[in-house]
Amino acid sequence: MDACQPDIDTFCKGLEYTGEVMGCLTEWTKPTDLTEKCAATLPKKAEAPKKREKTPEEIEKAKKRRRIR
Repeated sequence: MDACQPDIDTFCKGLEYTGEVMGCLTEWTKPTDLTEKCAATLPKKAEAPKKREKTPEEIEKAKKRRRIR
């Protein structure tokens, strides 16, 4: 975390010794606001899984369930 110390001092003041410093750097702070050195050491965000499309049978089944209610 030495690479991110200036960014921690700037964006995450007071969180240095808590478990929230990683969340502050990776979630709450924009990657473009971080120094290149710090951004390179942080884990990359995983892409959100894509939603699969429902089959026509699943759509019909859902419609039937809604009608019953």
